[in-house]
Amino acid sequence: MDTDSGAPTRLLLIRHAQTVGTRHYLLAGRTDVPLSPLGRRQARELAVALKPVPLAAIYQSPLARARETTAALARHREIPVRTCADLRELDLGVADGLDAFEAYRRWPRCLDRGLDTATVDFAFLGGEWWSEGEARAEQAITAIVHAHPGETVAVVTHGAVLGLLLARWLGQPRGSWRQHQPVLGSLSIAIAWPADNGPTIQLQTFSATAFWSRSVAAAVRLPTRLPHRSLTPHRR
Repeated sequence: MDTDSGAPTRLLLIRHAQTVGTRHYLLAGRTDVPLSPLGRRQARELAVALKPVPLAAIYQSPLARARETTAALARHREIPVRTCADLRELDLGVADGLDAFEAYRRWPRCLDRGLDTATVDFAFLGGEWWSEGEARAEQAITAIVHAHPGETVAVVTHGAVLGLLLARWLGQPRGSWRQHQPVLGSLSIAIAWPADNGPTIQLQTFSATAFWSRSVAAAVRLPTRLPHRSLTPHRR
């Protein structure tokens, strides 16, 4: 395997599977909720689909829903699993742990602003700004890329974090992140080249459709060799 310091890293960007709060529209940022029975099944299906893919490591958010998803992926693999605090979900401040309807009843104007795609940056009272979450997640991705030249790694994280990253890499406004947010239990694949001012990203596969399906195996049949820099990747 190519371990040259300039070699690209393949990132399997995974949003954790369904949680017990999903059906109740729970606003779970720092709130720690486990996977639902369906979520555990999704995680097992994901692990089966990715079984042929050699992974150098798995990086996970410290929250239970990400760790449970990771546990299914890591089972029967002798690879390092590393917990990274910067991969945690956004802190939603006063709204964290409420359902979306109750939050809207209490702060309708605030939520309207947060749902407006023209909004440049946003945070609930006492919570984390979009820009802050994006910055720490990019910091985590940068460290992962530098640690794994020429390798494939899985990154298990959260919807808002991934939506913000994908919007940035696609050159879209930050307020549009929900349009790029992968669904629960889904996979996006990115190729990342190390650079002094942060990795250069090329989205090899990006889908906001459900990962959990019988046809998913075809979506993760990855080529054995990573692409060369000549493919003109997107700048972050």
